[in-house]
Amino acid sequence: MRNIRLQAFLGALCGALWAFAPAVAGEDPTAAKPAKIELPKPREKADVDVLAALKGRHSSRDFDAKKPIPDDVLATVLWAADGVNRPDGKHTAPTALGVRHMRIYVCRADGAWRYDQDAHVLLAVSKEDLRARIARQKPFAEAQAILVFTSDLAAFDAKAARADKAMRREWSHYAAGAIGQNVYLAAEAFGLGTVIAAGVNAEEAKKSLALGAEEVPLYVMPLGYPKAISP
Repeated sequence: MRNIRLQAFLGALCGALWAFAPAVAGEDPTAAKPAKIELPKPREKADVDVLAALKGRHSSRDFDAKKPIPDDVLATVLWAADGVNRPDGKHTAPTALGVRHMRIYVCRADGAWRYDQDAHVLLAVSKEDLRARIARQKPFAEAQAILVFTSDLAAFDAKAARADKAMRREWSHYAAGAIGQNVYLAAEAFGLGTVIAAGVNAEEAKKSLALGAEEVPLYVMPLGYPKAISP
């Protein structure tokens, strides 16, 4: 009788441990996705200075799908794009009238996130891998991350209520160009490849990223290590 009870106890214990093991190992597919990712502080130095980065700046369209971007490097690229760089809260990229209307989304294999420029954190938007759906260029899906630039045209209401949508869009393209160049230079400094492209699937972006009513998708920038060229 004791042996039967012992066997039953051990069986139940093993079953419980077996059920618990995937959660311990981080393999539970139903595990909740964090609503926010605290990014590392941006690096203060890189091996490449700004003049060398300008000299080496170029566009890349083929990426190594297996080589991840270190968290601190991604954090630094995002900060360089449009992060806070002064005690008064102003950013690395200029905007018309000082209105903070630009938004940056990061699409990766683990989901999609919005970069909160002021708090320097990633805010969860989707649990799905949207890379192949938002960028129209197929090779971009192999990049470790795709940055999506949008502009919230409604943000101009406070300072430029009389400006029509055409003017607000024009201002948005200027700002996106400045942010894009920041990404280019930061990518070059860390050996990453990127390219700015207008091939964004606007309808998919609006739906999957839950964009606001006046939020307009503008450009995508794939980000990753360039694919090695065979000799």
